[in-house]
Amino acid sequence: MAAPESIQRALVRFWNDPYSRAPGNYVGTGVFIARRRILTAAHLLAHQPLWAEPRFSGQAFPLQSDTVRRHPKHDVAVVDIDVIPDDAAAIPLDPSTRRADLSAGEVTISGFWEALDEHYPVTVLAYAEDLAAFTIEPKHPRGHSGSAVCHRGRVWAIASGHFADPNVSRGKVIAIQQVWDAWLDALVGTDQAAPAELAEAV
Repeated sequence: MAAPESIQRALVRFWNDPYSRAPGNYVGTGVFIARRRILTAAHLLAHQPLWAEPRFSGQAFPLQSDTVRRHPKHDVAVVDIDVIPDDAAAIPLDPSTRRADLSAGEVTISGFWEALDEHYPVTVLAYAEDLAAFTIEPKHPRGHSGSAVCHRGRVWAIASGHFADPNVSRGKVIAIQQVWDAWLDALVGTDQAAPAELAEAV
């Protein structure tokens, strides 16, 4: 299943080689949230140097490592590239919808697995205190970190990790609500309109 074009235009592949497109050189996914600014899972950025390839660009741009901003608590980070291609666009964020208010059948995960497009429905199960994250089912495969968990065309969460145990079918995601106040809201600036009132994500 292909993601809607509005989501595809915001997706970015990360590579550890600017020229190779072999699966072994694929690192993970990110998503444009503002002009030149990419949101992803922080652990992916340990693989420096990295290049970002917007979904429809066919060209890889070096990440500006001095612009990496990691959230102090959660596995989420923001990084910049020099330009945003004409065929790429930022996607709106959703920092206000509570998990209980997510519409059944309207939550999807979009990104790449071994650099190939992946887009499928998921269910957000619950907030796990021990993980400081929400769990989803089915779990995303290894290599899907940084993918966008979307609800009605807006990014509700970022895929952070999955459970290696094959008997566990859950994945772990960080909700935009968890990193919005005093961090992500400042990093997206006027490119994202802040909601009039934030609700607790749980």
